[in-house]
Amino acid sequence: MARNDVKIVEGEMVARKYRTQAAATAILPGEPVAISGSYVVPLATATPTAAAKMLGIAKSASSHSATADGTVDVVVVEAGRTLMRAQAQTPANVDTDAEVLAVLNDFVSFDLTSSSYTINEDEAGAAGTQGLRIVDVDAASGAVDFVLLDYGSDHGSIS
Repeated sequence: MARNDVKIVEGEMVARKYRTQAAATAILPGEPVAISGSYVVPLATATPTAAAKMLGIAKSASSHSATADGTVDVVVVEAGRTLMRAQAQTPANVDTDAEVLAVLNDFVSFDLTSSSYTINEDEAGAAGTQGLRIVDVDAASGAVDFVLLDYGSDHGSIS
């Protein structure tokens, strides 16, 4: 996985420390994470969804080793309030104004098939399924701005 795949563009940037499990996949800054039992883990591809929720974005690298648990600092994402940015899975699919208009407000999830987190702009799932919503796209760079939806959030909306 790569550093800074996902950036927080707007919203609260307070980080909390969470535990990571010995011998687990490393977490890098800028990667989305989820809670799994007592630990935080990298978010799986094709999530978040209503069933597989997202906690936030790693602010630091995880400190666990092969034999010892560690920690990672995570910015907990506020559903509907924290604006995030990542690359489109296929930037050529959003490089014209017509293509951008076709994906605005679509319900999507992350893709992790090429070792970097991207936004699967082709997904266009139904409301209540994929936990992210596209709110803007920079056609020149392929950068997608999006928010986490309540049902895709480990914490729901924070009022």
